[in-house]
Amino acid sequence: MADLNEIQNNCREMEILYSRTIWAGERVYYLDVKRNQDNDLFLAITESKKKGGNKREKVFFERHKLFLYQEDFSSFMRGLEDVFAYIQEHSHAREDAGEQGMEDSFNLLYDPDWE
Repeated sequence: MADLNEIQNNCREMEILYSRTIWAGERVYYLDVKRNQDNDLFLAITESKKKGGNKREKVFFERHKLFLYQEDFSSFMRGLEDVFAYIQEHSHAREDAGEQGMEDSFNLLYDPDWE
């Protein structure tokens, strides 16, 4: 049986210290800052997409999670910058709105005041 300290640590790990929600068409992304059992902060990224909902299927949400730790932030950002640049250079079906949307998404990484 778990002792009180272990239960409190597990509850603290679930606590969201800071959060952003990004609505992107049929998907919703949650960027949650949490604290692990060692008291270190990390980023939990959750993608949620509504599935089902027709006459025969019950509605449910498909979720995928990614946990990113502080020691990996720089490497992760360099990787994102690289793949975003590649996509911008090699996207053949660019429409003005789509191209602007990609630029806006890319700029969110650098703008601390975005909402």
